[in-house]
Amino acid sequence: MPDVLNLAGADTSGPDFDPVPTGWYPCSIKKMEDKFTKGGPDSALPAGTPMINVHLRIRDGWEVTQDEATRVVGGKFLFKQLIIPPAKVNGKAYEHYKKMMGQVARFFICAGVPEAEVLSGDFDISDRSRFIDLEIGVRARRYYNDYKGEWDNEVQSFKPVSELSLPEATAGIV
Repeated sequence: MPDVLNLAGADTSGPDFDPVPTGWYPCSIKKMEDKFTKGGPDSALPAGTPMINVHLRIRDGWEVTQDEATRVVGGKFLFKQLIIPPAKVNGKAYEHYKKMMGQVARFFICAGVPEAEVLSGDFDISDRSRFIDLEIGVRARRYYNDYKGEWDNEVQSFKPVSELSLPEATAGIV
């Protein structure tokens, strides 16, 4: 990486991040990194709760139609944090534990890992490289993020990429 960049003439007129329209997208897993929640006085989960930050890349060449215009969104990235909650918080059973763990399990199953392996009770995810480039169907929602003051994407759910179809993938675009 150079220490000095020549950025003279760079086009800075567009948005830094142009979110994709709401819909289903065929993606591949490109990166999985360990992160931890920050916690805070209003947080439901304690600081240091583990999560997997997943980087998902939309299949090259993928297009969506919006307002009678076709837009290429292939190659764009979507991100999802999969929180691994504790079974108990402050000595009490955590009310969302099963649902959150189900979301993590569904992610891996939809990415093509056999359900029996995922639900075995000792599913080993230590070698994250084995999940890189697995394909998965991703439902993204475009919304206005008041905190950031800009349009953003949120990954809402997953399904096997084999269950996607072009009409479904472009349905519900806003």
